[in-house]
Amino acid sequence: MKNNLKDYILMNIKNNKTNLLIVLVLIIFQILVIVGASYYSSIKNFWNEFMSNSYEFDLVYIIEENLNNREALVKKLKENPHVKDVFQYDEFISFGTLKEFQDENKNGEIELFGTISGVKKIVLGKDIEKNFEMICPANFYPDSLIYNNNSNYNYKNSISLRDKLDQKLKMNFIGTMPIELKLVGIFDDNYDFSSPNVCYVSHDTLKQLNLKYQKDLEVQEMPIYILLDDIQNADVLLDYEEITEYTKMKEINREVGDKVIRITGISTLLFGLCIGLLIYFLFMRRVKNESRNIAILSLVGFSKKKIKKLYYFEIIILYVMSFVVALIISYFIAFHFVEWFLWNSPSLSLIKVVISKFAIFGCLIINILLLLISSKKSLSKIDELNISELIYE
Repeated sequence: MKNNLKDYILMNIKNNKTNLLIVLVLIIFQILVIVGASYYSSIKNFWNEFMSNSYEFDLVYIIEENLNNREALVKKLKENPHVKDVFQYDEFISFGTLKEFQDENKNGEIELFGTISGVKKIVLGKDIEKNFEMICPANFYPDSLIYNNNSNYNYKNSISLRDKLDQKLKMNFIGTMPIELKLVGIFDDNYDFSSPNVCYVSHDTLKQLNLKYQKDLEVQEMPIYILLDDIQNADVLLDYEEITEYTKMKEINREVGDKVIRITGISTLLFGLCIGLLIYFLFMRRVKNESRNIAILSLVGFSKKKIKKLYYFEIIILYVMSFVVALIISYFIAFHFVEWFLWNSPSLSLIKVVISKFAIFGCLIINILLLLISSKKSLSKIDELNISELIYE
């Protein structure tokens, strides 16, 4: 008897074309939920990790127009236990052009940031120890236009500097002045936030270069930069009477993550409602079209309750099939997500999209509730059938 029932259910699944439609819709819906929620979770974890590891999120700057003794303030700040580094504009940022890396997609221009040793995770070579030494990212991409909408950036075209390690690279400082910087280290691009076109040198290196080639820099009119041990301790700066306010160098723009969750949430809601209505109408139609089969099952001793159980069991089989397929496809999409969707983003191309267990569990709950409500409502039509009339027909 049980084998006959099993054969009957499997035959129904195989022969009913609406089942294929239900499975396809469920697969698409579940992929949307799993991949969307996992992408949001990956972005959130990505930025949280970068914030905790990146020294740039612990950087602030101050601008005080009526500062009488700038050097005295810098000296006092260096004595603060929460301050790791204090420097001025001519020790902090500049740019140069590496002609050997110029091509149709890259203009060869990089930013030079002045820093101290120990702020980057070196994966090859060593950290900065002497003047005119430089460290660069593993995903090196020398182009000043990478954040431009018209950029040709593609993370696959990043340059490996492994062969250039311990060599002096010829560069045009500020675009025109020929200099040489020795590449001593390559740092991990996945550990903390770093732009692919930014390399780091010592503060003293930048100061010497700027004194020589940019003598007209009005450093006294520019900000003072302060590296803290933790951005949460930034308010200690307000204890100095010379400082009225400070500004954080970098803050997370959560707009991308919020946009993802909004789109995913709205799409899930609308798609879920559509699927619920679709399943309701499809099964209601099936109850009507298969009323004779239902009558035959009643004739051989099945109660309406048992008949509904057969349909519920069919729905479970369809759902399990769709869930397994959706899960496999979701893992495949997650593996290729950056390659397909984020290849042209200098920051987001570093993300590793991982399928979230929470997304899988949430998808299971949503779909089970959706199927139970819609199928229960449609299968309730079986109770309205007049079995006697159907048998007579």
